Amino acid sequence: FNLKKFKQDIDYYNVELSRTHIDEETMNFVNKISPKKKSFSGSSLKICNLCNGESNLYPRFGKTMEWDTAAGHAILKNLGGEIFCKNGERLVYSKKNFQNPAFIAISCQFIPEDLRKILPVNNN
Repeated sequence: FNLKKFKQDIDYYNVELSRTHIDEETMNFVNKISPKKKSFSGSSLKICNLCNGESNLYPRFGKTMEWDTAAGHAILKNLGGEIFCKNGERLVYSKKNFQNPAFIAISCQFIPEDLRKILPVNNN
């Protein structure tokens, strides 16, 4: 694991996708950004791959729970990344049902304008 702070500008996207829980909304989003690379990983490896610099974006518009993201989110945040809900707000924890809304994990502290323009509006 080569962990180092992220630079805060992104020139291209290397995208992490779920190996088993991919949906049409996610693929439509990914196809709009024309990523340089797509990686299909299982479980929490997607956030780990952001943390080690293999990828810089992980969109997840399907169901996840807080325990699926919390540990990886803490490491990602410490390295200069963040997880944002589709409405642009940062992902928070201690929700009543522990279910996460749709989100994007990214290796910077903001949502780049090109992504903001194509994020689906609703926050399911």
